[in-house]
Amino acid sequence: DGPLTGLSSSAGTLLMSASRDCTARLWDTRSRLGYVHVFQGHSNTVTAAVLSKDGTYALTGSDDCTVKVWDLKSALTPLVTLKCGRKGVTALSLASRSWLMAVVLDDGTTRVYNMGGAKTGLLSGTSEENSRTSRFVTCCSWSPDESSILTAGFDPSLIHRWHTPTSARGGRSPGALSDEGGHPDFESIPV
Repeated sequence: DGPLTGLSSSAGTLLMSASRDCTARLWDTRSRLGYVHVFQGHSNTVTAAVLSKDGTYALTGSDDCTVKVWDLKSALTPLVTLKCGRKGVTALSLASRSWLMAVVLDDGTTRVYNMGGAKTGLLSGTSEENSRTSRFVTCCSWSPDESSILTAGFDPSLIHRWHTPTSARGGRSPGALSDEGGHPDFESIPV
């Protein structure tokens, strides 16, 4: 039972917490017992936990450089474990319609995966923007229409918006995201 490092909720009464004790916990706000399941399997601090909007899947990300996809019906073992190289996970977001995952790593990059674990892209600005996006990113979110991913972090004056290729703007496939580190549809939003 370590300090909490992340929290997520679904449309119903479920909550998911991430913790320094290498676990994530599923909570039902109607339960007198508090948590209803402990997700184990990470070997370092669980830094992010996300529930799908329909409450059927959960994602956990960790400083052990992995993301795990859990089916809440079985919940005993992860459906998929993604290895993120040597970079810890700082934030996660799940698109509710396309089921794409945005995974923010501690080097400032955001990777996009499908639920099966296949990487569909890497978002990390061009060289000019990269100097501004290389600061620690602490949060990410899909826009409601899934046309972009928003990231923010230790730079208090900027939110970064990454337009996804599956948006109506281009109708491109997720594979059109650059694996080379550049992204043509990037903008910084001063706050």
